[in-house]
Amino acid sequence: MDNEFSFELEQTEGHAAVRLFGDFDMRGVLKLETELSRLTREETVDALLLDLGGLHFIDSTALGLIIDLDQRARRGEFELALLPGPRHVHRVFEVTQLADTLPFRAAPED
Repeated sequence: MDNEFSFELEQTEGHAAVRLFGDFDMRGVLKLETELSRLTREETVDALLLDLGGLHFIDSTALGLIIDLDQRARRGEFELALLPGPRHVHRVFEVTQLADTLPFRAAPED
């Protein structure tokens, strides 16, 4: 099974949704950082949604990127929302006590 990191971006007037897939580690962060910087600094994105539902794994580097986005959102740069990943991925947020502080939203019902 190929767990290489990838993402899909949907952008509409001031809103961007980024769905993440695979293993979100340092290599994934490097791939995503440039796009997120463009969206949140160079574009007029007022709201950013990160959908973690397609992730298989997340490491501390990826957590650091999400924490950085949260800090920027708290400074008013944009609104941030996170959709939780599978149970084993969301467990990382629980263990690090980030599940209650980051702006998680309920995943949409299928």
